[in-house]
Amino acid sequence: MDSSGDADKCVPLGSCGCDYNGRYYKPSEEFWDDENCHARCRCDSSLGTVVCRTTSCKAKERCSVVNGVRGCHAISYSTCIGTGDRHYTTFDGKKYDFMGTCIYQFTALCSKDPTLTPFNVKVENNNRSSKAVSFTKTHSPGMWKTWISFLLLPDRENESEFAGESPRY
Repeated sequence: MDSSGDADKCVPLGSCGCDYNGRYYKPSEEFWDDENCHARCRCDSSLGTVVCRTTSCKAKERCSVVNGVRGCHAISYSTCIGTGDRHYTTFDGKKYDFMGTCIYQFTALCSKDPTLTPFNVKVENNNRSSKAVSFTKTHSPGMWKTWISFLLLPDRENESEFAGESPRY
């Protein structure tokens, strides 16, 4: 059977999917085989079969269905916020006022865990009418997937409020 589900069409072996427990999976498609996320499976088109390995969710994750797909999802989230004339609240809830003028890293992934999606959010602070006060001129989110939400909210003229939300690991 080809990936469109046409059983009468010949295709190269590497393009064939897998039938597993009465369901068709595309080549290289991965899925959880059980309700508790203990068996992660992949359709291996070179073998023409599904290959499963024993695994589990991380310590701060729960196996659940989100948008119709079973997977390991973070149990809780943290939020960091920058607002007003550069008032910052960190992921751990500490508050700082920072008036420097330069380009700064607001938040980024610092873990070497290959299962996490890298991201990097930078801000550029500029002076307002006085050198003692700065405001964020630009925000530069560098994200490759959408598990981090980035929200820009207008505050006052030449100011903004922004927040980053990330799963807690």
